[in-house]
Amino acid sequence: MSFTNFSDRVITFKLVYWGTGLGGKTTNVRRLLDLHGQEQPLLASHVQLELGRWFPLRAFRLRVFVNVTPGARVRDPSRALILRGADGIVFVCDSQASWLRSNVDSLQELDETLAVQGRALAELPHVVQYNKRDTPTALPLDRLRPIFNRHGAPEFMAVAREGAGVVDTFRAITRMMLARAYIA
Repeated sequence: MSFTNFSDRVITFKLVYWGTGLGGKTTNVRRLLDLHGQEQPLLASHVQLELGRWFPLRAFRLRVFVNVTPGARVRDPSRALILRGADGIVFVCDSQASWLRSNVDSLQELDETLAVQGRALAELPHVVQYNKRDTPTALPLDRLRPIFNRHGAPEFMAVAREGAGVVDTFRAITRMMLARAYIA
């Protein structure tokens, strides 16, 4: 859950990148670190971004703890643990036809995991990123959208390895988390 430290003037969020293995979650985070000018840790699965340059707030600094779920093993218990307390979710969908079933399974797992935690995707700030749009087997958005964006969330086309769509995705989810924190 978001946390505002008034004495240090810092607003902190927890963001989770969720999706199938090899779908581009970690690549997204690595591109963010590159574009933000931060050194990449050996494991880019749990990083902290200070966002004063991207989100200048008058009186506060903005800090986002970015977490990437392991994708290779669906139903890995660590995925549920990482999701706990998330302020926002980026669902990274691999656009390739051969990954459709894995994406569906991953989204179903996300819904089930949130339900166990007493939450629902429709109630959380979330965005959908259709990654690997440059591949020849990328499915048309008309086919992906009804399956992966049931709640009408903001959606982004991406080629994460090139950085395309990465910042737009991140800015949108961060704005949504900020708006939710100010409304709550």
